[in-house]
Amino acid sequence: MQGDLSVNRCPHCGIGTFEINGCMAVHCKADATHHYARRSYPGCGKHFCGFCFEKIDSQKDCHQHVKRCPANFNSNRLIFGGRDYFVSKDKHHQHWARVIAQRMLRRVESEPEGPLKVALMKRFDALYRKDL
Repeated sequence: MQGDLSVNRCPHCGIGTFEINGCMAVHCKADATHHYARRSYPGCGKHFCGFCFEKIDSQKDCHQHVKRCPANFNSNRLIFGGRDYFVSKDKHHQHWARVIAQRMLRRVESEPEGPLKVALMKRFDALYRKDL
């Protein structure tokens, strides 16, 4: 269950994207290297926000969105009329752990009531609750 939920996916083409490191205005490049497989996959060339994964039409619009994105946790680093769009690798991993935990919780909550859901919720609490 976690495998698919823990992969950064381009919201335009669905391909598992490279690790985001630095600018959160992401470009799904044609020569992007998939972080886990360490090999190239064809990307769609479109843009999206690395914080909320919203689809964006252009690079300029993407940078503007990222600076004002509600999920941008750089609230204390204001630049050029908005929040900073660069994050360190460590900060991105912390953010991504929170995204995975939120996805996992939604997945567990979608299960029908019963012993499987109870077991999954216990496992979720043990593994992911700390990241919310």
